[in-house]
Amino acid sequence: MKNSSLFKGIFYVAGAAFCWSIGGVLLKLVNAGVGAISAWRYLSGLIAIMTLNRSLPVFRIKDKNGSVDKKSTILLWLGGIAFACASFLYACANKYTTAANAILLQYTNPIWIIIFGPLLLKEKNRYIDFLAIGGVLTGMVLFFASELKNPDALNQTKIFGNCCAIISGFFLAFYTMIMRMQKSGKSIESSMLSQLIGIIFTCPFLFISPIPDCKSLVFLILTGIINGALAIFLYPLGLKKIPALTASLISMIEPILNPIWVFLFAGEIPSFSCIAGGFLILGFVAFRIIYIEKTKTKNFAQVNNQSL
Repeated sequence: MKNSSLFKGIFYVAGAAFCWSIGGVLLKLVNAGVGAISAWRYLSGLIAIMTLNRSLPVFRIKDKNGSVDKKSTILLWLGGIAFACASFLYACANKYTTAANAILLQYTNPIWIIIFGPLLLKEKNRYIDFLAIGGVLTGMVLFFASELKNPDALNQTKIFGNCCAIISGFFLAFYTMIMRMQKSGKSIESSMLSQLIGIIFTCPFLFISPIPDCKSLVFLILTGIINGALAIFLYPLGLKKIPALTASLISMIEPILNPIWVFLFAGEIPSFSCIAGGFLILGFVAFRIIYIEKTKTKNFAQVNNQSL
């Protein structure tokens, strides 16, 4: 993998994570039910991503001969369904549990990639991958230590929200792997289709729920554009250039940025454990990327020396 391609992939995925990090704060400022929240997010997100991609949603992928490519079409729909489910469940998690818990539990998704990645992607896991995952998860537990000690964390409402976050992480992992499998340049279509699927299933809430107040509506539209469309546009671009597990690890800067937005807009100062956990996460992500690149460079040099 060329360095320019690697850096572009990291930039795109990091940019998507930056956009996603804003979504949690905006959702907390919205006064509406989760159905209405999701419907407005999907609607504004679809309009924005169609504008960015300059195209309408597609339902079939055709090959060079004009015939329907069954494999690509199946991946198109699987990716769309997976991300639509992940997005809706994340909105539920934000509504019924704390934003910190929602992010922490959703970002267990690399575990699912480690389990299913070798089967679906044929990308072998190395010991450094397991070490990085262990370090990242340790950092996240430390990062949210004060939140997890909340005495009312086990009430039924929060249990439901926590379950939504875990299942959201499951679907996000499969979305990540499916996007990685779509190397034909059609991954953005799955992301666009996910918004349309979400609208179809949540549109009744636009009619049965009261229209959000002006402030909430602005936040919802911003969430759809920034958290939905722009992130959705950037993330598949990154997945074409870097492995799924690397993308998933880099995207974990989202839970690090969230408390920064809280500090800037709500005046809350992160605890020492949050800061320590954040540095631990960044450290392990950086260590893994540098280690893998050095290993590739070393192996490439050895192959060249043997061929001389």
